[in-house]
Amino acid sequence: MVSRIELPEDLVHDLDQEAVRRQVSVVEIIREALHTWRISREAGENDREWVRQILQDRGLLCQLPTELAAHAQPLTVEELDQLATKAAKAGPLSELIVQERRGEKRVDALYFIRMTDHAPRLPPQAEAAEAAT
Repeated sequence: MVSRIELPEDLVHDLDQEAVRRQVSVVEIIREALHTWRISREAGENDREWVRQILQDRGLLCQLPTELAAHAQPLTVEELDQLATKAAKAGPLSELIVQERRGEKRVDALYFIRMTDHAPRLPPQAEAAEAAT
């Protein structure tokens, strides 16, 4: 089966130049690029699992306690956007960390950045209990 794909002219130019440089056909360049992409995609998934396993083995990957996980809900896109906006308005992260360490100001944005990186949201009663501690 033969298919035709429209490509931007700059990409066609780059493919032609690479084919000439390597003395192979454009089809071979594309076939090789697709193969490399497939391998890197598989490797990326394996790498993530490998990193996760190393972190877990060294005790650096924490799990949400069962009693909290049972009631946890993921953050919505809107909630993540609000937190990101709040963090962005707070200024450069490095400066916020320095200010917080000096005790110059309490930086709630840092707390959100640290605690919400794909973390599940706690139910309201658990958030209230956590805030009290």
